[in-house]
Amino acid sequence: MESPDFKLVYVDPYSLLVATRERKIVRIYCPFTVRVIKPVGKFQKGQDVSVEMVKSDPDGWLIYIIQGKAYWYGNFQVIL
Repeated sequence: MESPDFKLVYVDPYSLLVATRERKIVRIYCPFTVRVIKPVGKFQKGQDVSVEMVKSDPDGWLIYIIQGKAYWYGNFQVIL
């Protein structure tokens, strides 16, 4: 699930490239803040959490490491 405002591209475990709707590419570095858009684990919708690391699974999906645990990126929205 991509945000309608921007697209995320995996670069390395400590950064992402974000293509904004203004057609700018911004590199964000860990830790960065994301907002929970679907309740997952102990996180509630609307809560802001910090991403410690970014990984990619074998199918190419992004995985965020938050508080030492892995979560699918689609449950979160990057806060720029």
